[in-house]
Amino acid sequence: METHPEQIQYNFYYPDLVSFSNFYRDNTEDSKNLTYDLNADYKKTFEKSERYITGNLSFSSNDRDDENEYYSSLYDFGGLPYQINPNTNTYKNGNAQADLVQPVKGGGKLEAGVKGTERYLSNNLNYSDWNPTTGVYEFNTERSDQFLYNEQIASVYAMYTGKLKKFDYNAGIRAEQTFSLIDSKTMGQKYRNDYLSFFPSAFLKYTANPKNELQISYSRRVNRPESRALNPFVDLSDSLSIRKGNPFLKPEYINSLELAYSRYMKSLTVTTIVYYRHTDDMISRNRTVNTSTGNQHNDNS
Repeated sequence: METHPEQIQYNFYYPDLVSFSNFYRDNTEDSKNLTYDLNADYKKTFEKSERYITGNLSFSSNDRDDENEYYSSLYDFGGLPYQINPNTNTYKNGNAQADLVQPVKGGGKLEAGVKGTERYLSNNLNYSDWNPTTGVYEFNTERSDQFLYNEQIASVYAMYTGKLKKFDYNAGIRAEQTFSLIDSKTMGQKYRNDYLSFFPSAFLKYTANPKNELQISYSRRVNRPESRALNPFVDLSDSLSIRKGNPFLKPEYINSLELAYSRYMKSLTVTTIVYYRHTDDMISRNRTVNTSTGNQHNDNS
């Protein structure tokens, strides 16, 4: 079990920008984690050949239970927390992968493979507020939330590596089909987000002589939104910093182009790199402030 104390201090300035009021909120968290990982590898080689096949199966699971207690300078309940928040998070991830490496005449090499991934997340937030009249904690339906997320990715790739005189090169492509389901139990809403993506890559190196080397490369990768950014539930756990996710968020794609020159000397190597990166469908957080109340609203786009 881990305990994490935290205090947030709020200061509010009045229009005269001189006088202000403030209050603090203390949060004490006790957490329990149960994590395990399973992994299996396979490799088959062939006689009189450098060809080989590999396989991998992996599975990981994490169960986390948190007990949160909130105290504030605005409330005095005889040392009792004004709000409690027990929550449970479950995360599971499974992978299955197979790869083939096939040497080609002339010193080349062909690589190909398939991979399947499945991710599952369950997040349960349960808030209860102290009622000084009844003397019990009452469940807060406005702040409690149950959110499920499931993602499946099927991918296939191929890449060729070769050499021609003073040139070393490789080129490849990976295709991914993603199926995702967002299930907001609290709001009674489900969202599907399925998409097909392609990721080309290329590399070329020119060795003019043992002392001078020039290379250029291109790659494309993906950055998927985290589950919290997809949750459409309005998080009111901190009334002064309200959060809401966007279930329609698409992943962002980063295209990278890099040019490098290396100069090798007896006791020193000097490398100069110039690169360019461009992001499509960039994921960002939009923050707005209610000038009347001072509340912050955080949305993803």
